[in-house]
Amino acid sequence: MKLVDHFTDFLTDVVDLNATRVSQLEGSIEALKDFIRRSDWEPAIKGFVPQGSWAHKMIIRPVEGAAFDADLLVLIEPVSGWDAREFLKTLRTVFAIDPTYEDKIKRFSHCVTVEYAGERKIDIALCVVDRDGGSSLEVCKSLIEEFAPNGPD
Repeated sequence: MKLVDHFTDFLTDVVDLNATRVSQLEGSIEALKDFIRRSDWEPAIKGFVPQGSWAHKMIIRPVEGAAFDADLLVLIEPVSGWDAREFLKTLRTVFAIDPTYEDKIKRFSHCVTVEYAGERKIDIALCVVDRDGGSSLEVCKSLIEEFAPNGPD
């Protein structure tokens, strides 16, 4: 049991993100969700889903001076005539014209990223639900201008 206690202490004191940072992350996530809901961004929001290490409560404490990141998946309804690039481009624009986020935004091939002064980054990925009229989940990939199936390979 002694080794288990040492390992638990190691995880808590060295590896895992501390409670203050987790709380800041959760506050930022809620603010982002509220912002997207209140914006005039065209796709209807079906929900938000945590992804990756954040979803599994396994975010690793970054090295000194580095940011940690979390992934948020936004489930959205399709918009007629929009390709994968349009979904990400328009979401980035919504953030870029807002004074709170204009200097914190970056767009990557699969997400819009909000960077908080080197402390944390939140990747906002988009998943279009039922674009084919069936029961599909497709992640927007702007560089290849395609929707990628979301699920096991």
